[in-house]
Amino acid sequence: MKVLEIKQDMYKFDDTDFQPHGGGQPADRGKIKSKSFEGNVLDVTKEDSKIWHKIEITKGELKKGDEVKAEIDMPRRMKLTKMHTGEHILFKALQTFLPDLELDKIRLDEDESSLFVIMPNLDWDVAFKAEELANKIIFENKEVILHKVLKEKANEFKGLRIKAERIKEPEIKVIEIKDFDFSACTGTHCKTTKEIGSLIITHLRSSGPGKYELRFKVDNLKEFLEFSKLSRQGMDILGTERDKFIVTLNNLKENYEKFKKQAREATINQEIEKEEFNGIEFYFHIFEDADKKQLTDKANSVMKENTYVAFVNKTEKGNQLLLFGKKAGDLMQTLLKELNGRGGGKDRFAMGQFDKTAEELISRTKRLIA
Repeated sequence: MKVLEIKQDMYKFDDTDFQPHGGGQPADRGKIKSKSFEGNVLDVTKEDSKIWHKIEITKGELKKGDEVKAEIDMPRRMKLTKMHTGEHILFKALQTFLPDLELDKIRLDEDESSLFVIMPNLDWDVAFKAEELANKIIFENKEVILHKVLKEKANEFKGLRIKAERIKEPEIKVIEIKDFDFSACTGTHCKTTKEIGSLIITHLRSSGPGKYELRFKVDNLKEFLEFSKLSRQGMDILGTERDKFIVTLNNLKENYEKFKKQAREATINQEIEKEEFNGIEFYFHIFEDADKKQLTDKANSVMKENTYVAFVNKTEKGNQLLLFGKKAGDLMQTLLKELNGRGGGKDRFAMGQFDKTAEELISRTKRLIA
């Protein structure tokens, strides 16, 4: 490889085996070496048909015209290749059961990747069916074929998934998974589906209205066994059989939410402390993990013209101070500066987050009001 152009830490060579990022797949990493030079390739990008390498120099200097050798991190590339091919199969498997499913974006990583899709409703029942179909395609060892064709001939591939407006070059790459899928895509892909090993969906969650994120892993017998182990342990702890496991978990969740609500209501119904000074009524109390709306309702039930209410709500993230009364925002700003807290507010209500004890927050608030 010969250096043709240099722009700060970006280098262009006469040829390269490094894969630029594209199609959701991160760029290759590796090293560039010669007798007098060594550097780490941190990123590879493609701009106007030119491929640029971002290099962190660790030894020597690289000049225009120098000859170098490339060492690609092949284990990393292979992991990303399996992920990328697995993503194609997973999306098509999902689309088999949900024909209106749309691809939003993908994020590929070495250990766990994400597929973001658009669909009014997506649940685990469909995800499991897609996972099962994806593994069936993987185990059938289908051929993965790369086609290079002119953009105007892309319609020759029936059912091709393509975003033509994003493709600037006249030639496109079409990845065919034999008898299953066609997709216009850059990046690297396996030669056969069996190379992927296996595929497991690890998480399914909503990422916005009508949007979902499916996180998945490939080549993952270890993960399959781990999830199986957790399921068996869970059934043993709950004393239930496999066909009743999910029902039992749902019942436990409902009971937990019910008890949590009851506990919060019991906490809110506690008597709150009151002191009077200089014609001011000062109400205060310390709660644990209480609902903000319920605290606000509690404060409003005692609020009058010359009344202040200070509630401290203990949470996992620290102590929240809720302050009600005249110029609550100004008082809170003073407390935030004095106690190094975070928050803000307006004239009648303010809230802040502090690392101080609940007792100190009540004491400092009382001192400011008095």
